[in-house]
Amino acid sequence: MINYCKLIISISLCTFACSEIKAQEGVNIVNDGRELRLAGKVHTTSNESNYLINEWSKGSVKMTDGSEYKNLYLMYNVKNNILLFRGDQLQSLEFDKPVKEFTLINEDNNETVNRTFKNGFPAIDGGSAATFYEVLANGNTMLLKRTSKRLEETREAGSLIPTKRWEVIDIYYLSNKDGIVKLKRDKKSVLNALKEKSTETESYLSANKLNTKDDHDLIKLINYYNTL
Repeated sequence: MINYCKLIISISLCTFACSEIKAQEGVNIVNDGRELRLAGKVHTTSNESNYLINEWSKGSVKMTDGSEYKNLYLMYNVKNNILLFRGDQLQSLEFDKPVKEFTLINEDNNETVNRTFKNGFPAIDGGSAATFYEVLANGNTMLLKRTSKRLEETREAGSLIPTKRWEVIDIYYLSNKDGIVKLKRDKKSVLNALKEKSTETESYLSANKLNTKDDHDLIKLINYYNTL
């Protein structure tokens, strides 16, 4: 009986120890001069089509509890709205605590580009308050972009086998104190969405020959609108 009890205790201790080891999967980072251990849980989905960028990006994260983590390698799963970080063993890990904001740092034509994503916006188009949007323009009126991917099939003339490819779909929104609305990027729709200062906005758009279907021009227009 005593040996049986010892066996149960040994198994329990082993189970606890194994659980502790699994819970400690993560990465050591230096955060504002302090070395920290960031733990997470293993993410098993590896389909490259699910990700905004199919490689790890340097970045930083802000949590809902106010804590911040820098010097991470991040990857954003747009299909499931899950942000991952790279662990010590190069494994994909999910954060244990809710994330409210993250920034991806990439190189584009030898230029460093910071892309910031936030959640906490009202639910729209099947999303929720946890859905991340890329913040293209900040201010009283925010220009947001939500990216998803859709599998498309095309068949060339005379071909029996269709060609499959993942199409990137970007949907734009405006967010302000009144809520969030989808934004069509044609000139008429944009000016209608900015109707409180439509005269000044239209003059600025025309004077600078801005194309509302171009991200950089649309960002410039919203930034100007926020100064009025």
